[in-house]
Amino acid sequence: MSFRTRSQVLFGAVQTAPYTAAAITAADAVRVSNLTTETPFDVNETNYHQDSTNTAAPDAGGGYASWKWGRNLTGSGVVGTAPREDWMLRGAGLECRQVSALAETAASYSTVGGLPTLAFADAATPLTSNPTGVVIEITAGKGAGQRRVVVDYDEDTDTATLSAPFGLDRRGNADASLVPDATSRYAIPAGWLYTPRLDGYERVTAHAYKRNAADSTKSRRKRMTDAVFSFSMTLEPGKPVSVSYQARGVLAGKPEPAALPDDIEYGPEAGTAPPLLGADVALGGRPSGRFSQMTFDLAATLDQFGDASAALGYDEGDITEHKTGGKITLEMLALDEVDHLADFLTGTPRHFHAIWGSAGNGFGFWSEIKKQGPTDEDVRGRQAEGVAFRSHRPQRWFTLHAF
Repeated sequence: MSFRTRSQVLFGAVQTAPYTAAAITAADAVRVSNLTTETPFDVNETNYHQDSTNTAAPDAGGGYASWKWGRNLTGSGVVGTAPREDWMLRGAGLECRQVSALAETAASYSTVGGLPTLAFADAATPLTSNPTGVVIEITAGKGAGQRRVVVDYDEDTDTATLSAPFGLDRRGNADASLVPDATSRYAIPAGWLYTPRLDGYERVTAHAYKRNAADSTKSRRKRMTDAVFSFSMTLEPGKPVSVSYQARGVLAGKPEPAALPDDIEYGPEAGTAPPLLGADVALGGRPSGRFSQMTFDLAATLDQFGDASAALGYDEGDITEHKTGGKITLEMLALDEVDHLADFLTGTPRHFHAIWGSAGNGFGFWSEIKKQGPTDEDVRGRQAEGVAFRSHRPQRWFTLHAF
């Protein structure tokens, strides 16, 4: 589960405007691990230092804030409420929008053609606000309990395209008892959908406290404003999904004595991060839960431009480039048994989804990915293929539905 490390506490909030620090309150606290805060300063040579026998040290010039931390992806514990790391995800250049729940409704399921589709019987179904990336579940009738991700939607015909077909067991074999029919009912859980932006990035204010174990009024605080983030997400069967963040922003001042805010609130938040157990995982349209690890790296290039008018010589943090991709380590047995991976391994883009947890503490991740580079052996020594990939779609190249 998420936790504090060595008496360090992190607070954060999204700014309403550039160069305007967000107000930080006790309700903005978040549990993180391995928090490190660095202040890289430029080095300016002095007149005495150059061409001189004088050994005076160079002067410190401008500087910025560079922080790192980790966190297990955890839901709010309250259906329809954004997760605690909302400000972290938005600071990483993700757009956030609320997903309205779709109550149980009938639909016509089809596997004719390419990817499977659901044509909704009720033309008034609330799927007109770009539902790409949302989790949809069979909640009643035949096939109940199966979950998929909407990867496309045709408003004219009220038809959703799904990331993988229903009716397959977890080894990818057809199971007639799981194929939906006229008795099946479908629903979309309320939540929040995060998708990458290409511009209009939001900035974040963050405070990190080093607590005095004996007296919280003697804590020290570091501050960062106008920050942007990058992250890497790691999925491993049986474990919570871990996220490693990197941040870069304006150094708001030197570390200072500051009392830890009273009545720190770490909620609403579920008691534990949901592990990757009983999850719906598919690659290339077939269940693919037999992997030892998958990493997904936002790979955002973080930078700050020089600004002579700024107190420490740097403008706000900025995201200048994305190279989103990762690596999935598949068991050789899975490759032997399931031949649908063959075209992915030769470079054909394929949909990947992972859906885990339950309402209030659940997540659905989706991306269309394409193999990049050679495969290699699993570092743990097991006979497995480590397959590097890149996100294939130029926009909305991945989604995260917190439900």
